[in-house]
Amino acid sequence: MTQTTERERLGDALAVVGQIIDAIGEDMIGSLTFSRSVIAIQPSHLSQGEVIARQLGLDKFVDHQILVPTVTDWSGAWPGPSEPYELHVRGTRQSVAATA
Repeated sequence: MTQTTERERLGDALAVVGQIIDAIGEDMIGSLTFSRSVIAIQPSHLSQGEVIARQLGLDKFVDHQILVPTVTDWSGAWPGPSEPYELHVRGTRQSVAATA
């Protein structure tokens, strides 16, 4: 991969991050990290993770039950200009939080 192509892919990631912020609103985002192919969102409050995941259409998840409280990682793909980005959202599932 040439430096120009890598720079373009990172620029594409910035544009995709902007789309995601527009879709969920920046007030729900505690932190957001991204690379050339992966975007990860940590909500302002863990309880908002499921709401964000649903807003972004993420339906695959893994519960990390060894953590207290149980933390869930939702994942899926978000379309990019040339290739989709792997998207992750961390938080607590409402059904797990209600039974804890």
